[in-house]
Amino acid sequence: MVTCPPQVTAPGILLVISALGITALFALGPGAIPWLMVAELFLQEARPVAVTVATIVNWTANFAVGLTFPYILKNLYPYGTAIFVVTCVLFWLYLYVYLPETKGRSVEDVTEEFRRKVGEVPPRKTDRTAS
Repeated sequence: MVTCPPQVTAPGILLVISALGITALFALGPGAIPWLMVAELFLQEARPVAVTVATIVNWTANFAVGLTFPYILKNLYPYGTAIFVVTCVLFWLYLYVYLPETKGRSVEDVTEEFRRKVGEVPPRKTDRTAS
């Protein structure tokens, strides 16, 4: 059986370059947000559990999007991506309102701010060097 090699066309090359570019830009931008947020919002003692939870939630959401997207696209064509746009906008608004700015602040300051917001009294600072 004789097979013909696939034709390399300019649109095909552009498609591959675009897919690689989007993947690279996503990895450098919003793809790292779950891990950056965990590193900036949790104390060292809680970080391993927080990273575990963030990873599970992130991969579960990725799996759900990948699993449901063909059905959503089929049933909502040509507006199949609208549900994801709305979800992204809602999450962005939520984070804009509730996520504190961490630039130039210690993790302890951010943790204390969260405790004040929920009404929990910050823990007393003790001098560990005194005996």
